[in-house]
Amino acid sequence: MLTIGNEKHREEKHRKEKTCAVNRNAPGSMEARPTGSRPAPPGAARRRGGMAGCKFLRPLAFDVLGVLGAFGVLVSAIAMFPAAAAANPCETVDTCIPQLRYGETRALREVAAQFLGERSNPKGLPALVVALENDRGEFVRVKAAEALGRIGTPATVKPLSQALAGARRDRRDLVRQTAAEALGNLETKDGRAALLDAMARDPAWPVRATSAMSLSKSPPTRVIVEAIGRRLRRDPRREVRLVTAKALGEMKSPLAATALIEALEKEPLPDVKTAVAKAMIEIDSKAVDLALLLALREDAGRGVRRQVAETLGRRRKENAVGGLVQTLREDPAIEVRVEAATALSRIGGKEARAALEYFARHSQFSKITRAAQNALDVFPAKEKQTPAPKTDNR
Repeated sequence: MLTIGNEKHREEKHRKEKTCAVNRNAPGSMEARPTGSRPAPPGAARRRGGMAGCKFLRPLAFDVLGVLGAFGVLVSAIAMFPAAAAANPCETVDTCIPQLRYGETRALREVAAQFLGERSNPKGLPALVVALENDRGEFVRVKAAEALGRIGTPATVKPLSQALAGARRDRRDLVRQTAAEALGNLETKDGRAALLDAMARDPAWPVRATSAMSLSKSPPTRVIVEAIGRRLRRDPRREVRLVTAKALGEMKSPLAATALIEALEKEPLPDVKTAVAKAMIEIDSKAVDLALLLALREDAGRGVRRQVAETLGRRRKENAVGGLVQTLREDPAIEVRVEAATALSRIGGKEARAALEYFARHSQFSKITRAAQNALDVFPAKEKQTPAPKTDNR
């Protein structure tokens, strides 16, 4: 019986091997061998293995399993996908509060937080505070911080400050940045303390930059101005220095003069130095005038000198006319000389007008001639010469 069984097993194996061989050598098969090719060594088919001994079936089997596996993953993903599209999002404050607390998906809770912020209803404050402190969804916490900033009651300051700075600060940069922006709209003492701490210590430069801009909305006290000035001088990120220069300019405080002058003298990057010169437009300080005139003569960057000339013109200080005339005459960059002509027209005065009239008639450069003439065309009306009335000498 055993012998008969073994014989049947060998016959079945032989039949399968013949079938595999036929399929392998069929026209169009990737494994078909040309006639006269060298036969495979004994046992090669057994070493390569396959489904039921057939090598060509193995890739096909795995392709099918791969498709089925991908389909299974897709089905699982569909089953686990948030049901926000199927569920009706909340449409009132009373329905959004429980949705923010108990929504089964982050998408639903995010929609609820955004809705509560748009309505700015203090009724949703407790749920928003809980979401900001405890929700695992980053964008849910972002929307909660935005909503608390819009509601703007004193009760919103503490959770926003805790999310921004201190031992309980949020681990996500975007949440802290949103909290800093929200605190800038509230302008409270505790909020300013959190912003000062974040501007000085936060490891993420967008948070430091946003904190500086938020502080610029506060009254320009010495503590705040000096803190922003330190960031302008010391922060390692170029982006933060750009923002802090703008923040000091928007504060329009003479207290910012020291930090801006130091940055104009020592800042290594031309684009930051240009931003510093632009920030000086509204700073009422004689020291700023002197620093600008010095930069106009000595700074190596033509873009910086051009911005300095524009700043001097917008400041409309008559003590800048001499330096601008010298720039119009001598600067090696044509665009800087053109800007100096425009600045002279903004300041006005007899000396400025005389210089522009000369260059409009006698400059060797056509661009300077046109710039001087355009400056004369928009010269302040009180400085324009009125033509003498015609008299009849007959």
